[in-house]
Amino acid sequence: MKVFRQEVRTGLLVIVTAGILTFVLLLLGAPGVFSPLNTYYIFFDDAGGIKPGGPVLLAGRKIGEVTKLISPVPIARRPANFKQDETLVRIQVAGTAEIFRKVTVRMEQSSLLGDVVIDFTSGVEASGLAPNGSYFIGERAKSFAESISDAVGLLKQEIIPVAQEATKTMQSLRETSVNLKNLTAPGSNVDRAVASFRVFGENLVQMSKNGSPLNHSIESLNVSLQNLDKITDDLVKNDRIKITLNNLQKSSANIDKLSERLDHLLIRVSPDVDQIAANAAEFTHTIKRQPWRLLWPSTVTYATPAPQESKSRRKRSDD
Repeated sequence: MKVFRQEVRTGLLVIVTAGILTFVLLLLGAPGVFSPLNTYYIFFDDAGGIKPGGPVLLAGRKIGEVTKLISPVPIARRPANFKQDETLVRIQVAGTAEIFRKVTVRMEQSSLLGDVVIDFTSGVEASGLAPNGSYFIGERAKSFAESISDAVGLLKQEIIPVAQEATKTMQSLRETSVNLKNLTAPGSNVDRAVASFRVFGENLVQMSKNGSPLNHSIESLNVSLQNLDKITDDLVKNDRIKITLNNLQKSSANIDKLSERLDHLLIRVSPDVDQIAANAAEFTHTIKRQPWRLLWPSTVTYATPAPQESKSRRKRSDD
């Protein structure tokens, strides 16, 4: 009787253990058996690396898996603005996963040698939860090989122009070095200029040394400047400049007085000069027209000037 009870207990233990193990396996491998699942469809331009059973993540957390790949998708079924997306991936995720209508779907490689996964990130909560059977436009991240290829292409685009410019720069430097070599070669213009400058420096040394004409001229100039300083000091000390200015003012005043006297003298002498000029004109006229009057007295009588005229002449002479 005791043996029978032990066998029954053992059988029950085995059955319960098998049930628990089956439950765990179904929960992990087929989540839809015990919890509802949502099905979504994602368009990609290329499904390279993805395969059925691949993990589907929500912000890095696994929520489902890839169930089917459809490629190529007929053009009529492709999105209007994404005609290049020719791959459709069907996924199933847990119904409790919060996948919003507006969300970023990326297909990327988890590591350098890891599997390709689909990840939902940057969801907009205000857009609401996406219903079962919704379609999304996915973005495929470049693989390591593609990134290397793009990097190589970018380097080629950047390095080739730089290499060409470097080559041109090296050629210019080579030409510059050749020109410098030619300029500094013996007998060149630069060599002659340096030699001429050396001779010029030696001549300056000879001209400026003690006992040279230039040095003697400089000393003479210094002596002249010292004498000029002494003269100016004497003028300032003895106040000769002021005295000279006063003498000049006095001389100018005397000159003004003398000029006034000369003006008065000319005013007085001018009537007599006019009379003398008139007499000289009459004499010359007589010599030209009647030269015999020099030998015989003239019978011509001249009218005596009126008293008024003589008075007026006296007044003019007095003025």
